[in-house]
This record gives sequence, C-alpha cells and structure tokens, in this order.
Amino acid sequence: MKNRSSFLRVKMYIAKEFISSFAVSFLFYFFIFFVNQILVLVRKVMLKNVDIPTMLILVISSIPQFLQYVIPFATLTASAMVLGNLASSNELLALRSLGVPIRKIFRVLIITSFLLSLLTLYIADYLLPQSSKNYKSILAKVMRELPTFELSENSVNSVGPIVLSNGRINQEKIEDIILISNENDKKETLSAKEGRLSLLDTERFIYELYLDTPRIFIHENNINNWMIADSEDAILYMDFSKQVPALTSDSPGNRRSIELLQLIKKKKEITDNSRADYHRSREEKLTAIAKNLYDMDSLEAIDELDNNIERNLIDLEMLGPFQPTNYHLKYYSAELNKKFALSFACLSLTILSLAISSMRIKHGRLLGFGIAILFAVIYWYFLFACQIGVFRLPFNAGLLMWVPDLVCITLGLTFLAFRRRNI
Repeated sequence: MKNRSSFLRVKMYIAKEFISSFAVSFLFYFFIFFVNQILVLVRKVMLKNVDIPTMLILVISSIPQFLQYVIPFATLTASAMVLGNLASSNELLALRSLGVPIRKIFRVLIITSFLLSLLTLYIADYLLPQSSKNYKSILAKVMRELPTFELSENSVNSVGPIVLSNGRINQEKIEDIILISNENDKKETLSAKEGRLSLLDTERFIYELYLDTPRIFIHENNINNWMIADSEDAILYMDFSKQVPALTSDSPGNRRSIELLQLIKKKKEITDNSRADYHRSREEKLTAIAKNLYDMDSLEAIDELDNNIERNLIDLEMLGPFQPTNYHLKYYSAELNKKFALSFACLSLTILSLAISSMRIKHGRLLGFGIAILFAVIYWYFLFACQIGVFRLPFNAGLLMWVPDLVCITLGLTFLAFRRRNI
C-alpha cells in the first residue's frame, strides 16, 4: 500500500509538471499562430469599419483553425521540458534508485498525450467545421449590410483594387459617387450624382452598383490613350470573392469526418466506374486488334485490316497506359486522414520526446523547450511535404498523411527498445 501511495505521488508530481509546462508552451505557440494567421485574416477582411464586437467574434471563430496545430506542438514541448528537467536535475536517476520504474513516468506522459489527442480530434472534427460555418455566416451578414453599415456619409472606402468615394446617404440612395478601379491594365474612373449598392450573391460576395447618369473615364498606363463617355445609367458588378479570407471556403479540411466519408464514397464510385470503362475499352481495342491480326491471312482485305489495326492502336494510345485517377478522391482522403493524424500527433510526438530522458544535460527544461521547437518545425515541414506528395507520388493518399506520425513513433519505440532493460 505504501509503494502504491508513493507511485501515486510520483505520478501526480509528473502530471503537475506536465500541466504547468503545457500551459507555458500552449501560450507560446498560440501567440505565434495568432499573430501569423488570425491577424493576417483580420487584415485581409476588406471591411474597414467593422465594429469591435463583430471583429472579436470573427477572431474567436477563427481560433479552432490553428488549435489543431497548437495542441500537438504544445504537448511535445511540455513532454520534452518535463523529461529534460528530470534528466538535468538527476531526478530520474533518483527515482530509479528508489525502485520507481521509468515506464511509470512515461506512462503518465503517454496517457496525458492520448487524452490531448482526443481533445484535438474533437476540435478538428467538430469545433473547426462549426466555427468555419459561423465565420462565413457572420462575414456574409456583414457584407450584406455593406450599403447601410459600411458606407458612411462623405467617406472613402478601399476594397482590394477598388476605391469608392461617396457623399450623402439617403436610405438606399448614395450621392456623389466616384469609383476608381485598378483591377486591369485599363484604369477606370466612374462618377455619378446618385446610385444604389446591393449584394447579389452572399456566397461569392458579388455586388451590383447602379449608377444614374454616370460619366466613365478609361485610360491605359499611358495617359495619352484615354476615353470618356456619358450614359443615362450603368450597372457595375463587383466581385469581392478574392478579398475574402481562405477560412470562409468550403475546403475539405473544414468539414466533419462523416461528410468527408460521404464525399469519398461518391468519388470512389465515380472512380471505379471510370476505371471499369477504361479497362473495358482497352480490352475491346486489344480484342479487335487480335482479331484483325488473325484475319491477316486474307490478302484481299489486308488494306482494310491494316487501317483497322492502325485506328485501334491510336485509340489505345489515346486511352493511355494508366487507369484514370480521381484527384478529388485523393484530396478528400488526404484531408480526412490528416484530421486524425494531426490529432494523434500529440501521442506520436510525445513518444518521440522520450529520448530526451537519456540525455545528461544542464538547463534541461530550457534545452527541452529548444529541442521540442526543432522537432515541431521538422514535423510541420514533413507533414507539408506529404501533403504536396499526395498528387505527385504513386502512394495511398490517406496513408501518406500518417507517415510523419509513424516516423515519430518508430524512432521513439526504437529508443525504448534500446533501454528496455532499464525500464
């Protein structure tokens, strides 16, 4: 009973050290990703006069986008800091001399990282899709209110390559409009005494600007080439979809695993049908060629048979040597497996960090922090390389996403195998 109580104290001590280290490393990675992603997203939003509460909601809705990276890297760093600190202060050696197997220390870290993996999976498979929908819904609402909310009287607004100046606003009517567009090689300037702005497409953020008795001035980079025209009215369509941050898109990474499985099933059926047609067509062409070759002993029809063989060979060449590949299927499969692989990176990276326990180092917590950052960067680039290889390598797209995790686990288990006598 005394040994069990002692082991419990050791486990509680390790867990406490892990939690405190995790909190520090989580804030560190959170700040990095916040600055590099969230602030970039906020800057890309073309609306300049969005109120603070709405902007905060947009920012909060974007947080799950990078939490799936922050938690695994923070778990790795916390584990490395704990093991580095125990190794540098000789606490591991002291615990072993007291009869505490190192595997019990490892077990605490592995169980904790497994629980964090489940938390990351919940964020990636539930919170991320939900927050992405909320983000897009809020942004669409803000865009829809642009004529009465964004445009204030006697103001100038810039949205991408378009600059819009306006005077008074009377309900839906906008007075003294001047619009400058630098989107193409030709520079366009439109002016009108009155106009109306309305949102046509909330999904693609396409606006319709109606101008009453406008004057249009068009010139190229060379100002000597210009044209000016007057009209009774004009309608200008403005596409702001490129100005909307990427988080609002319906990419597979922002979908739930159940939805991805349904998409994969549909794409697989299409792929199987395409491959069946491909093999059937090849078989028909090869059979026709074989039949023509068999009938070659008839000299009377040799020219016609020769032409048939040539046509079938051309058809075979057009079919190609490889069966059809559905890149959407590979993409969806990769995103589905990436969702799980990245979540369980908490566990695989923790297993990799176990090697730090064998080091005899000073300032173990600080050094462990540095080593963990190095491992995190390597894992990041490794995962990125695997994502690129989805469309380039003749390898199962789903399994390719698990390669970084498998490498980490293999290296960690190899280390444990060398130390199994002491664990």
